[in-house]
Amino acid sequence: DPEFLNGRGVGRDGCRVPIPWGASTPPYDFGPGQGQPWLPQPADWAAGSVEAQRELPTSTLSYYTRFLAARRELDQSVRSVDLLDAAAADAGVFGFVRGEVTVFVNCSDAPVPLPEGTVLVSSQELPAGGQLPPDTAVWIR
Repeated sequence: DPEFLNGRGVGRDGCRVPIPWGASTPPYDFGPGQGQPWLPQPADWAAGSVEAQRELPTSTLSYYTRFLAARRELDQSVRSVDLLDAAAADAGVFGFVRGEVTVFVNCSDAPVPLPEGTVLVSSQELPAGGQLPPDTAVWIR
């Protein structure tokens, strides 16, 4: 943080602290041998550390890991994206097609019917019965 290093107090937005990697107390395994990071890390960040998120299938880290693994299996030569029917968007569902994959995101407050096809990956576990829960993204082939 240049503002801080030049003696003008905490600059930027005051929350650009390093990623907590592990351990249960600050500095959460940040910078072995480096001591404390340039900005203090909150005392309650242990649950958000990389180490903790690796163990939790519903964590942001696990979510990204699953989606990136699925992406590696797809044809990366496809660059075009086609948006789906605007009527679905009016119902709170956003969707697009890129190559062999159709992506749906349910932005509504209620479950919606899950489109047909093979689910490659989803942002949370899908319930039985073919419904896409609110606040859930799914890739379908």
